[in-house]
Amino acid sequence: MTQRLYWLGNSAKSRVIDEILKINPGPEPVTIFDYGCGDGGDWPSILAEHANLRLIGYEPYAPSYRKARERLRNHAVDILTGDNIGAIPVKADYIVSFSVFEHVVHRSEFLRNAKRILAEKGRFYLNYDDGHFRNFLDVSRP
Repeated sequence: MTQRLYWLGNSAKSRVIDEILKINPGPEPVTIFDYGCGDGGDWPSILAEHANLRLIGYEPYAPSYRKARERLRNHAVDILTGDNIGAIPVKADYIVSFSVFEHVVHRSEFLRNAKRILAEKGRFYLNYDDGHFRNFLDVSRP
């Protein structure tokens, strides 16, 4: 059996998506909140192949928000920005946040929003990439 991989440049993201898809093969609907969805990543491919997924993306950076809306326009998704996060009425089965937390200034607010949006038995996958802010990486002194 061939396994479809997503986010080929980041094994942590691929592993998370693979786990969510294995737990939820369908047809039951599953709501995923992508907290900091960027330009939409591999969601167009994932949603095209898994009709049971409902995606709500949140992206505060305007250029990435516009690109995500454009890339995902043919899918049943909600892409939000700005203060919209405070009005999200859904409880997500999963929250994914890939390489976002290191950019967050108000981390306690970020986590409070995640707690409010996550369903009682939901899962929150937080992929933190500290490598963005290293000017020089000496492998002998990580």
